[in-house]
Amino acid sequence: MISAKEARENYNMYGVLARKFIEKYIEPEIVSASLNSTEVTMDALAKWYQGETFKFPTEFKKENNFDDITLTNTIIDVLKSYGYDVSFEEFDWDKLNEYYAIADIVATISWKEVM
Repeated sequence: MISAKEARENYNMYGVLARKFIEKYIEPEIVSASLNSTEVTMDALAKWYQGETFKFPTEFKKENNFDDITLTNTIIDVLKSYGYDVSFEEFDWDKLNEYYAIADIVATISWKEVM
């Protein structure tokens, strides 16, 4: 058994949220697509000078206070540990500026077909 201090130090909020997001939003898409495809696409955002993030549903953001860049990176790490590849659609960053800081893009989650 670990102490309360050790539990606090080892708690990874982003890991917990990443797994919840994967279970609720990504896994059903993968299961649905796996019969006919080896990839799924998810809505994503390109944030000027910050990077790409998944487009998190309103109810998910309301329930949880998080930094979406950090959470996205954690989700990608978890998916990679499961054997998935994650990539974001290339975007022309010159189209973004201080007046238009977010662009809609697509994240592709792919896997190798196992026979």
